[in-house]
Order: sequence, then structure tokens, then C-alpha cells
Amino acid sequence: MDATIPSYAALLAVKYASRALYDIREEWVGEVPPDPWEDIRLIAVLHHTSLAEGVYLAVVPNRVLRKIARHAVLPVARETMDRAIEGRIFRILVPNVVAITRRRDHSWTRVLKDIDDPDAMVALFPEGRMMRPDGRDKTGAPMTVKPGIAEVLQALGHGRMILAYSGGLHHVFRPGAPLPSFFKNLVLRLESLDIAEYIAERRRERATFNRAVVRDLTRRRDLHTPIAPGTPAEVTAEVVRRRHKLLGDESAPSANGGGASAGRPADEIASGPER
Repeated sequence: MDATIPSYAALLAVKYASRALYDIREEWVGEVPPDPWEDIRLIAVLHHTSLAEGVYLAVVPNRVLRKIARHAVLPVARETMDRAIEGRIFRILVPNVVAITRRRDHSWTRVLKDIDDPDAMVALFPEGRMMRPDGRDKTGAPMTVKPGIAEVLQALGHGRMILAYSGGLHHVFRPGAPLPSFFKNLVLRLESLDIAEYIAERRRERATFNRAVVRDLTRRRDLHTPIAPGTPAEVTAEVVRRRHKLLGDESAPSANGGGASAGRPADEIASGPER
């Protein structure tokens, strides 16, 4: 049997189950084209807080789910794929899952090779790891955008990308929780951008392309991330702090801990979800 058939069926099941189990508020930011999902080649989820972010499939059109089943490449952290349950779920939803180490090695080379196709699309989590309920990653470092998404954008070259700003899912399925919670209120903000135009804009900046992309996506994340009801107080405080810092509010509290790359190797790349 064609692997895309059970994958598409599974994606539809997740979509409609999510609609039944959660109240998801969908908001669009920026300039919204007549069909923001047309010619989608990249879906990037920012403010990554949970492996349950598949619930956001509730807002994705069926034709895009069909494209995900047929053509999507999904980079996922190797340690996540090595877990029996999580790894199997990802493989059911997306036939072409690439287990990566989050470094520029053979696993990342395979991702770039697999998207060297005019029909390919990519789904990824540019921060490369999840925010814990204390507002930091599992090492205690601030959440930062990794430069791997810049390489993906250059490999794709054209089409549109959807930036999905999660309102947070700690109240649904926090890292380490045995089971998810249901019937919660969720918030997701979306932005549709032309990839070729985005690349051209970043190349006009004085910084290197990778740094320009990281800086721009960090700015967009800090500006647009919503806060879902039930979000832990520490996470809410971090989201508010980042927005105040971006908008130049000097009364905002300063971040605790190191700088943007504290605790993270310099050669790390963007990856899929990591527990």
C-alpha cells in the first residue's frame, strides 16, 4: 500500500479529533494573501513547548495535509525517534521522517538532499528543542532560533512558508507528562510569507544570511507569540519579557542566565521536536 494513504488518514484523524477535543483560536498576522496556504513548502512552528503540537493540524486545510503525506520532510531529534511510541507516531503521520542529531552531519545533509525536489515541503521546529514550564529549555538555557532553517529556505528557494506561533501547550501535554489533558483552550497565530521575497529581504541586511534569518525569526516570535489560557506563570513571564525587550520597554525584567547561545553548542542546527 502507498504509505501516503495511511499517513493522510492519520493526519485527518488528528485534525478532526483535535477540533472535537480542543477549542483552538486561529489568528493571522501580517499581510494575509487571498489563499495563505497556496504553494506551501515550509511550515515552521515557533514557541515549541510540547510534542502535542500536532493538535494544530486542526487549522490546516485538507489539501495541505495531503501534500504533507505525499511530500513532507520532517526532521526530528534522534532521541525522540528512538522512543518506541513517539517514533512510531511520527512515522505514521509523515512517511519521510529524518532522525537528526541537530548538528551539521550526515543526518542534516540528508534533510537538505531530500528537499532538493520541486514538490518537497518541510515541517520543522526552528528552536530545535522544547521550552519547559520554567520558561527555559531542559538545560536551563534561553530558547533561541537555530540557523538550520536558513539553510532550508535557501534549499527550497520559492513557494510560501507558514510561520506558526504557538500559544503554548504546557497545559495540554507538558514534557514528561504521562498523558495529555483534553478540552483546553488553545491559541495559534499564523503568518504566510513568500519564500523568495523573504530570502531577498534577508540578503539585503548587513548580517550574514543565516544570522539575518535567526534575528528576524526571533523578532517575529517575540512579537507574535500569543499566550494560551492555562500557560504556566514562568512561561507567561518569559513571553511578556521578550516582547517588552523587543518593543524597548526598559521596565521589563532582565533575563536570568546567559546570552542567546548559553548552554548550546555553536554548530547546532534547527531540528524537529525534542523531549
